[in-house]
Amino acid sequence: MNSNYTLFVQQIHQQYGPKEAELLLGAMQLAPRTAIRINPFKPAPVFSQEEQVAWSKYGRLLGQRPSFTLDPFFHAGAYYVQEASSMFLEFAFQCIEKPLREEGRALKVLDLCAAPGGKSTHLASLISADDLLISNEILKSRVQVLRDNLVKWGLLNTHVTNLEPAAFGKIQGFFDLIVIDAPCSGEGLFRRDPAAMEEWSPEAVDMCSLRQQRIVEDALPALREGGYLIYSTCTLNQKEDEAVVKHLQSMGLESVDLDVPADWNLEIPGKGMVRFPFHRTPGEGFFIAVLQKKESSGQRDGRKITKLNYVGRAKIAVFADWLSNFESLSFTNYGSNYYAFPKQHEAWLEFLVDRKLLFQAGIQLGELDKRGELIPTHDLAMLAMRAESIQTIELNAEQALAYLQKQVFDAGNQKGWYLATWQGLGLGLMKLLGNRMNNYYPQHLRILHA
Repeated sequence: MNSNYTLFVQQIHQQYGPKEAELLLGAMQLAPRTAIRINPFKPAPVFSQEEQVAWSKYGRLLGQRPSFTLDPFFHAGAYYVQEASSMFLEFAFQCIEKPLREEGRALKVLDLCAAPGGKSTHLASLISADDLLISNEILKSRVQVLRDNLVKWGLLNTHVTNLEPAAFGKIQGFFDLIVIDAPCSGEGLFRRDPAAMEEWSPEAVDMCSLRQQRIVEDALPALREGGYLIYSTCTLNQKEDEAVVKHLQSMGLESVDLDVPADWNLEIPGKGMVRFPFHRTPGEGFFIAVLQKKESSGQRDGRKITKLNYVGRAKIAVFADWLSNFESLSFTNYGSNYYAFPKQHEAWLEFLVDRKLLFQAGIQLGELDKRGELIPTHDLAMLAMRAESIQTIELNAEQALAYLQKQVFDAGNQKGWYLATWQGLGLGLMKLLGNRMNNYYPQHLRILHA
């Protein structure tokens, strides 16, 4: 037993008392349940019979851990692998959705510390198509995995950014909901990743608490008066949990009552707060709090906004063959690259682009070459809202695995762009040239070993 673990045990005993501390520490030695969350936009006959997570209609607890890497449904975005405790975000959102949508309000949501994408893909499943989700990751090295996971989820109302929290703090009162899954000491992950214990120390806990307070301080001005903040960590100690909530309360936020069913057997350390110790949950250690902002951050930025470079439908009619909701979208271009997003988001995205919080508006659909022919993107191929007119080739199990390994195989004598599908769900693009095919599955996503 190393010295860090001894100090951690002492902290748990002080926080929980001897009896419950021993239950918690004993549960740390047990393997956590594997859980997944189903994508409602890509229905598939997968895990439907597994036990449902109590606080998430999309969550499932699996009897055993399969090989996700070799499952085409995983690569198609039919589900996300996520531990069960983190799915409590769904219940928290449901508790505040009605007041958030007062007067039929469409929501602007910021997931501030979003990688690898668990909270963002979950939020994308909970909000409506009229709502806007900005998924931000502070660390540049983690942005690509966040983007990949949102691309698999297949929606047009999500955007990925790579900014410091203070950048958002400059847009007063823009967001209706901010979710901050803050970087933490990771105590809740110790049984899944024992090596994390080596990086833990009381000093690290103190440092994390200060960093968490700074993050929320920097981002809070972007939350509108009456808006909500959901704060969470994957740690158990009070310095990173209750103490940060107390700091938020000192900044004009009020905790929101969460009517948590008693039979879920979760820890309720205070109003609007829920903790998931190892011995009370099938998932990992987790903490979540919901607060409402009662004070204004000041006057909104009223500067004139530069319009985006919108494109008329006649020029991009080719996309109608790919998108079932073509008429409800706005299109922009940056050079030869074309992007799309819901029409009702025009003013919001113009504002964000003008303030340099977004560098382009919309999901990249593809490039039009000099002849006006489309070179589609993987993003376009993965959208859930695809037109029935898209040419598809349904792959068998052997072909699907070969495709995901970026191999070339006999796909027939057709010509043109085709969507490779697995049981109706898109995996990616292939271009058939009669006697051969080009596999356009992204190089960085390919399965390396079967």
